This record gives sequence, structure tokens and C-alpha cells, in this order.
Amino acid sequence: MFGFLFKRSPTVDERLETHWKILLMRGYSDQTIRLKRHYSRIFSAQFGNRRIDKINRIELKQWLLERAENTPSHTRCVLIFIRDFYTEAMIDGVIEHSPAEYIKLPTVEVRRKRLTEDEFLRTYARVPENHFFRRALELAITTGQRRADIEKMSAEHVWDGYLHIIQHKGQKKHPKRIALPLSLKSPLLDKNLGEIIEQCLRESQGKTLLQNKHKKPVSRSQLSVLFQDYRDNPDKIGEPSFHEIRSLAERTYKKIGIDTQTLLGHKHQKMTDIYNDTRGLPEYKKLIL
Repeated sequence: MFGFLFKRSPTVDERLETHWKILLMRGYSDQTIRLKRHYSRIFSAQFGNRRIDKINRIELKQWLLERAENTPSHTRCVLIFIRDFYTEAMIDGVIEHSPAEYIKLPTVEVRRKRLTEDEFLRTYARVPENHFFRRALELAITTGQRRADIEKMSAEHVWDGYLHIIQHKGQKKHPKRIALPLSLKSPLLDKNLGEIIEQCLRESQGKTLLQNKHKKPVSRSQLSVLFQDYRDNPDKIGEPSFHEIRSLAERTYKKIGIDTQTLLGHKHQKMTDIYNDTRGLPEYKKLIL
């Protein structure tokens, strides 16, 4: 009998401690970190005490397929997390093969409806006049911004007749900066951006323009849930989400000749922005009415 000692592979939970150190070094946004923690908890709940080299492809695939029957898109994100988990473990020499490498989930075709003007106005009419979500709808349709940018809007961002916005999606190091004039007015409302902000400030007691009934800043998840509660067919899958207001804003503004490329913060076709770089703090690009 030989006295060789073979070091066992770590359990999923043990390896997750190391994996989190790797993830935190990648510079992800806070929202991405929250999502990855959510996926890791799901993975841990199923396989946490199992050694990572003892989980085989068949059982992992079966578990994922069962989940995918009810939450296909969410399960796909869990699989992506697990693949990354095993890839990093292989890089560190902890294991030789990944059981997640060749797993494929059924393709899911998502067909979420576009939000129409009538649908938006019906949803808007259902919200009580003094409810904070009514202000959220007004800001969304007037500014055309994402939930993450709307929840951060503050009185501190208003100066010189503009609402200044730093868009962070996918651009953590070099976020897009735009400035929307307070005179900006959606064709679907009877008030402009400045009037909406004034009403937000009268109703809120903090820095952010939007606050819930507990006087806490509104979260993007609250915006999504409330939109589902107030919209047409609230329980029907495939109905427009809060994010679809951004698309509706673009379409309604385009009809009246507004520069929607600047409004939404999309990239230019040419390299104008590079040559206009001030070599200092980036400037806000103002939307001209």
C-alpha cells in the first residue's frame, strides 16, 4: 500500500468562495453582481455540498431542463454562470473537465409585444394622480431612459435648464452623458420635463426624484412590478414590459422630428465623438429641440 495522499476537489460552496473573488475583480456593475449572486444561490441550493468533480453532465443537464420548463430565460442565465464557474476552476487546475461545457437548452423565442400609445395612456390613467408610479411613467415616456437611469434621477442632476443623465448600461468605464432640456415634452402628455420634475420634488423628501410610499428611492424591480399590475392583461405572458416605454418614447418623438439618437444615448455612425473629445472630463451632449 502506498502512502500517496490525493487532495480532494472542493465542494461547490467551497469553490464559490474563490469564484466570488474572481468575479469581484472583473469590475462588474452592482446590478450584475446582484444577479450573479442570485444565480450562485440557486446553484448552491442544488449542489452546494457536492464535490465539483463528482457532478456529472447528465444530472446537471436534467436539473437545468426541468427548471427550463417553467423559467427558460432565467435558467439559461444560471447555465451561463455555471459554465463560467467551471471554466475558472479548470484554469486554476482544480478540475480537468466541465460538466456544463456541452449542455444546450431549448431555444426560447421571446415575442414581447411593443407598447402602443393607447396602451400606455390606458395604463397611465389607471394610476392614481398622487401615486409615485404616475411620476415614473411620466419620466419614462418623456426622457426615454432605462429603468436603471430613471431610478437614479435626482434634483442634483438639474442645472442650466437641463436634466443631466449619465447612462451606465454596458459602459461602466466610459458612460454616455446626455442633457435633456426641461422644455422637452412628450406628445402623449400635457406637461413638460421641468413640470414633471417639479411635481416629483413636491412629492418626494429625498435626493432622488422618485420615492415609494415608504419615502425610499424607487427600485427598477418596483417599476417593472407596478407596470405589470397596472397594464392591460397584467398576468398574460408576452405583454409589454416597463422597458417598452423607451421604445414608445423613441417612436413618438421621431414622428415630430426629435433627435432620438441623442435622446436614447445611442452611438454615432462615425467617429465624431472621438474627435470632439475634450481630453478632460467628458462633456454632456445636449439634445437640441
